[in-house]
Amino acid sequence: MMQVIESPTVIAAAGEPPKQIEEYVGVSVTGTKTLSIARMVSPPGWSEEGQTPEFDEYTVVLSGALHVESREEVAIIRAGQAVITPAHSWVRYSTPDGAEYIAVCHPAFTRERVRRDVPGGETPASPDYHDSIMYETGGSDLLDRVATLWLLQRDHHAATSRFFSDQIRNRTFDDRRSDILSQNRNRSLLVILAREKETGEMAGFCISSAARGEPGEIESIFVHPQMRGWGIGSELMRRSRTWMEHCGCDGCRVMVGDGNEDVLPFYQKFGFFPRYHHLLFRPERS
Repeated sequence: MMQVIESPTVIAAAGEPPKQIEEYVGVSVTGTKTLSIARMVSPPGWSEEGQTPEFDEYTVVLSGALHVESREEVAIIRAGQAVITPAHSWVRYSTPDGAEYIAVCHPAFTRERVRRDVPGGETPASPDYHDSIMYETGGSDLLDRVATLWLLQRDHHAATSRFFSDQIRNRTFDDRRSDILSQNRNRSLLVILAREKETGEMAGFCISSAARGEPGEIESIFVHPQMRGWGIGSELMRRSRTWMEHCGCDGCRVMVGDGNEDVLPFYQKFGFFPRYHHLLFRPERS
């Protein structure tokens, strides 16, 4: 049945000086969770903190100009133009000269889904954050504690690899630890452990490296198969990305083994896309 929206609901806006947000469709007005539509009237000089939203945002500028900053560029969207900013990608909006625009969010805008930057570099937890998991952060001193999960990860990669399963299976954790330490002598290391609060059982880990002006790298990330779907992998990625950004990295990268392509959609949520195919020579077996 048709539903007429007689008037919008005014939503409190972030940033300074204050801008006006009039929501016509969304959680607060129509109870719609899948989509929100709002009109923004933003004064000259308005800007807000960066954010990593849990929704795609489609913006049509009606007048003025909207400045949209990503990690790679700053785009100026003028009247008659539109811009799409994908979910899970960092973005910051501003209107140096003022603007009026329509914003459509999918799924619907909520304060929890915006995930604005906060002082100190910590990114708010996502809505799927599982409060039975605790996170411990450190450097190379924590490497030994990922050994058991790393062996599960190694065996998974060996089972899915089409060409190098024997070489993968023969690598030891000591080999991998030595490689990480030697390849990152002049870089910083971050090790994040995810553990169950009640039992202390390891649920996942992420090892990252960083250096100012160089690409950061997700060296290794893994979540115990029995604990997937709790948002652990996403939380590990967000914490690692935030750390690399504050280290002054020039972008970041991750390597995905052949046969493990099922993880690509997960990485794409965080802005990682294939660029090269890195080929290795495998001697013929006798």
